[in-house]
Amino acid sequence: MASLFAGAGRRAQIVSGWHNAYVQAEKQGQQCSLQPNKVYNPGHTVQLPVPDMKVCGYFLRTDNPAKARDTAVVVKRLQQAGVVVYRLAKPLYVKDFAAYGRARAAATMPAGTYWIPMAQAEKHWIQAMLNENTYVPFPYFYDVSGWSMALLSNLDGGYTGLSLKPLSTVLPPVRVPAVKLPSGLPRVGILSYTSSPFQPSESAGWLRWRLDHDWRIPSTVLSPSQVTPSVLSHLDTLLVPDTDAKTVTTLLGATGKKALADWTNGGGHYVGWEGGAQLAAGLGLSTAVLRDPKGTAPGTLFRVNTPNAGTNWVMYNSDPVMTASNPANVVASYPALTSPDWYVSGYQQGEEELAGTAAEISEPAGSGQVTVFAVDPNFRAFSDGSAHLLFDALLASRGTAKAQPYVNSGQRSAAELRAEQSAAAMTRTYGASLVLRVRPADATAAGQVQVLRGHGVTYRTVTGPGFVQLSSSTRAGTRPPIRPHGSARCRPNWPPPPAPPRRSPSRLPELLERFAREGLRIEVGVLRSRSKVKGRDRRSGAKVRGEGQGRRSRSKAAVASEEREDPGSSGVDRVGWGFVRGYGHLALLCDDVGWFCALFVAFPERFSGCRSSSAGLCAPLDVECGLLYRTRPPTCDSWD
Repeated sequence: MASLFAGAGRRAQIVSGWHNAYVQAEKQGQQCSLQPNKVYNPGHTVQLPVPDMKVCGYFLRTDNPAKARDTAVVVKRLQQAGVVVYRLAKPLYVKDFAAYGRARAAATMPAGTYWIPMAQAEKHWIQAMLNENTYVPFPYFYDVSGWSMALLSNLDGGYTGLSLKPLSTVLPPVRVPAVKLPSGLPRVGILSYTSSPFQPSESAGWLRWRLDHDWRIPSTVLSPSQVTPSVLSHLDTLLVPDTDAKTVTTLLGATGKKALADWTNGGGHYVGWEGGAQLAAGLGLSTAVLRDPKGTAPGTLFRVNTPNAGTNWVMYNSDPVMTASNPANVVASYPALTSPDWYVSGYQQGEEELAGTAAEISEPAGSGQVTVFAVDPNFRAFSDGSAHLLFDALLASRGTAKAQPYVNSGQRSAAELRAEQSAAAMTRTYGASLVLRVRPADATAAGQVQVLRGHGVTYRTVTGPGFVQLSSSTRAGTRPPIRPHGSARCRPNWPPPPAPPRRSPSRLPELLERFAREGLRIEVGVLRSRSKVKGRDRRSGAKVRGEGQGRRSRSKAAVASEEREDPGSSGVDRVGWGFVRGYGHLALLCDDVGWFCALFVAFPERFSGCRSSSAGLCAPLDVECGLLYRTRPPTCDSWD
């Protein structure tokens, strides 16, 4: 509310500032100048400045039919942001054309090429989407460091530093055509770490969006326990996105491992990336050798060579370094450092180690095929260019006319052993989300390392000039510093209570999955402490089994009431509701602790104190609740 009042009080100043920013942007575009980058974080200086060069406009070529759809996607996004795009009416000679990641050279743009001049109000948006490098000022990131839409989509294009006025027409709003699919699609399965909505896999989610909404290819999701001969017999291709390879190996067991090997030998196509590649190497399906990277690249675009399709761009996010036991099986590889193809868009430190290594390997195995990627070819379902590598692997197997050496055969034993050993030696942690970059003096047994070890955190060390990077995971055994929400009030010098005893693992995720399969709707409520758990009517918003659309419904828990006294509660004075739509009709009524219990029950190991709540259905289901506000530090200063 305070922000709304502040904005309303300065409305004229804010609107005038917005207008002036667009005017300034168009003026910069007319001058063909790029806006310098700055550092607003005290104590740092610009390490990668925007170069002093002219950029008057960008060209996107349209003479490659294979890239027509991807080009249309990018142009549509430009137009939706208010960018004016032109189409060349006749060929245009450009004497200083700079193709993406290449040196300037004279070139002729054919008629029909898209021309996007910088001299317009959306100049900054054009540069953000079509740049060849983001020029991040210094290595401090909350997300990726390279995001050029042109590179992510692997478009043919570039820019010029000359102020041109070519004969062209304004391009009307473009339409994106549907993906053309061949007849006889393979039967596709997706091996996911878990099917629970409370433990989602980002990589699997990106993949399902790509298959369901972009490519329109049907698929079936499998859990490790479903990897059996009977299930695999109904699949032609098994996609394994990034996953916890070591845990999945355990969950597969001897039966699942043998089923995968037999299915592959019999003609199945295994396609995995990142953790899925590590899983394939650890099971002996792939002979690719993996290792942890020594450098770091927080979401950086690298160009790769593909023998059958020229070049492409992949989003490299400090992923494994991969080499092939047989170079003939390499499908995509990073260029040599001395090659003109070597180009990096975004920040990287020490990633020259990638030069000459493989990004994709596809090798025969028996009558089947195993394809592995070191990176996620479908990163955030937004890297449309490298997604074509996955699309080709999915639809166009490199199968052989006769059976090759089988998985677990003597002819492959030495190569499989090297791959299995490399996979076992990797320290990469699935779901890693904590990266600390510190001075070498601070990364000592008395510094950051001691803090991580004290909390049971496993981590990987990357050493560079003047820095040490510690990459760790916030999964089992860790206790990340979580700042409580507004419901937890800060009281100086309020000592934390003793940690409650550990209880048995919660059955709530298992029960919620069962309820979801039965079509139940889940309502998760947070109630004020020291209050009654009263029944509440909520409109369904979705059709409930046995009841009409939109009718009010009440569960048994919603009509139950129970007096609850909790002398240790924080006295939260609010009531709120949250919903997980689409899962039926069950209502969970918990107190303010139970709110966090419901949201984070799948990750009880993240919190230092757990107990069983007594409100609503929480006690019967033996829920383990994370006592966020009960594990606060002695003073509020350390919260930040």
